[in-house]
Amino acid sequence: MAIPPAVGGPIGYGYASVTNTAAGSVTFAGALADGTAISITEPYSEGGYVPLYAMPYANNGLLIGWIDFTGGVPSGQVTWIDPGGATTINSAGFTNALVDIVGSAYVPSSGLELAGTTVLHSISYPSGTLTITDSELTGSPYVFNVAVSNNTLVKLTGSATNTMTGTIAPATGVMTISFKPANSSTSKTATGIVVQGSQEAVGEFIGTANDGEIDLQ
Repeated sequence: MAIPPAVGGPIGYGYASVTNTAAGSVTFAGALADGTAISITEPYSEGGYVPLYAMPYANNGLLIGWIDFTGGVPSGQVTWIDPGGATTINSAGFTNALVDIVGSAYVPSSGLELAGTTVLHSISYPSGTLTITDSELTGSPYVFNVAVSNNTLVKLTGSATNTMTGTIAPATGVMTISFKPANSSTSKTATGIVVQGSQEAVGEFIGTANDGEIDLQ
């Protein structure tokens, strides 16, 4: 599932892979859009709802909501509270940011569909667009024409001139991208997740004072 940007919060997407057990526990593992890791295990109710409850930022913040699985995919709203000074980006913090999560079933063998073509992980396909956006990046947004081969993003002609590499973990759909901003000698790492139902992958990376957004579709 993806956690969209909140008013007053980061511009990128947080994300979590969601797994369950036959015993009735559900684990959410990923990161908020400011890079804060989340790993939460909660009980699955008979009615198909899971309480999402975490206290990030050394127990000074809050991520809370009910995740509804009755439709076969995670849906619902979460409230995110970020106290001022908890992170180097969005340092002023924010309260009561309510967002609708974007959920999807994930089938490892079916991969990500781009340009109307469903593909398997480890099988190449030719036509996707990766967009990296942040106000701190000179020349933003960076737009890369990409293909995916053996779980690896390959930059095609007609792309931004920046260095870019990336991979998609076939078991979870978690995407990791490394790119070099213009006029910078160091690379940045972005992470996100494939949302198969929306036919895209979204995520975030951390800048100096802000975060940025990544979108592959």
